[in-house]
Amino acid sequence: MSLEEAKRRFEGFVDFDAGHQTSEEDSLVWLECWLPSPCETDPTPIFVLFVWVPGLDRAALRNLASWELWHINVDSKNLLRQESFVVFGPQDGGLYVPLWGSLTLAMHGDIRTIRLVLVGDECVLDASHHITGTDFDDFLLGCQSVMASSGLHYNPCRTHGEERLAEVARSSNEIAVSGHVVRLLDGR
Repeated sequence: MSLEEAKRRFEGFVDFDAGHQTSEEDSLVWLECWLPSPCETDPTPIFVLFVWVPGLDRAALRNLASWELWHINVDSKNLLRQESFVVFGPQDGGLYVPLWGSLTLAMHGDIRTIRLVLVGDECVLDASHHITGTDFDDFLLGCQSVMASSGLHYNPCRTHGEERLAEVARSSNEIAVSGHVVRLLDGR
């Protein structure tokens, strides 16, 4: 859909004209919000993940949204921190959405859909990932397995020796990915 159509469709929920920038290099801004269900037979509202992706045309947005979701843990450069992500797209150039703090990715109740709205310069793509059956089990187990060893559960001494930690001690605490880290507007 066009950017103008998206502004009308999501009016009152998302401000597409606000400045959506982040200070981190290779990172993108995202916003999560509850939207009313588009289906009259199931009135359950759903969390929607809006990601501003400047510089991508309709074909590139469609390509990103069509990939199967996958999980990964990424270490900081100094190995003292590890963050879990669900990735939309390829390893190189994909969107790395942090699992910790994302309500859209935290499947709960009967909600088995991840709704992603990619906002490009000229167009907006509204995509839904319906996850059912064994795919739902695989998604949840994948989230749990990467989160079990990251964030507050991460202990660098379990996977790295003292010698390796000493080698990278002066490195930054930055998480570097080969795509784009998606950061929530409140800084998460």
